[in-house]
Amino acid sequence: MQDRQRLNFLIDKAASIYGSDGKLAGAMGTTRQTLSNWRHGYKEPSTDVQARLAEIAGIDVGMTVAAAAIEKTGNEQAIKWLESQLAKIRKL
Repeated sequence: MQDRQRLNFLIDKAASIYGSDGKLAGAMGTTRQTLSNWRHGYKEPSTDVQARLAEIAGIDVGMTVAAAAIEKTGNEQAIKWLESQLAKIRKL
């Protein structure tokens, strides 16, 4: 399961670049409903989609891909490390 807070942060940042969820969805070739499904955890975007969101948002793509991979492992120690790194990014 993806960290919804991290994913919503990505979506929010990317949507702010385009001005709305609808415009972001259009630019990504998806729908506003799909973005909503990602936000609420009903669907999970692929790692490639998360990387694209990060690229649009100006967030480190490598960190985003690493975060997605770490979250999928369920390893508590790795997840705690990830959370500390993401906290630093969120302060920017």
